Amino acid sequence: MAGAAIALRASQADARRGVSNRFATHAGLAANFVGTFVSQLTARETAVATSTLTGTDPTVAFNSDVAAFGFPAGVLLDAKGNALAVSPAAPAVVGTQLSSRYAHLAAAVAGRVAVSDVVASAAKREPVVAFAVPFDTPTGRR
Repeated sequence: MAGAAIALRASQADARRGVSNRFATHAGLAANFVGTFVSQLTARETAVATSTLTGTDPTVAFNSDVAAFGFPAGVLLDAKGNALAVSPAAPAVVGTQLSSRYAHLAAAVAGRVAVSDVVASAAKREPVVAFAVPFDTPTGRR
């Protein structure tokens, strides 16, 4: 009887190690996938923004870009962190200083690509994970 209990305990320990190892492997693969996705997405955002959002009134192009990316919401800031355009339309947000309220936006204003923690969207007040991508225009950083 004691031998069976020892064998069962060893088998359970092996099973736990196997599950733990598989979980660690899957977590590593997921982290690589997310890292690659974020890198590709932010590179694409930068390219699109640089080519479409450089005019003095980028609102129409911005709304089109947000829709094309499939994002539920977006905000375009000027070099000081003030909202130039918001999608979906949120007129009360346009002109407000947002980079002081959101760390990822402050990073973008400073020239760094950033991914937020879960935050309330400035446009919809719903929880989101946001990507902030700075780009330069003839009228300054956006």
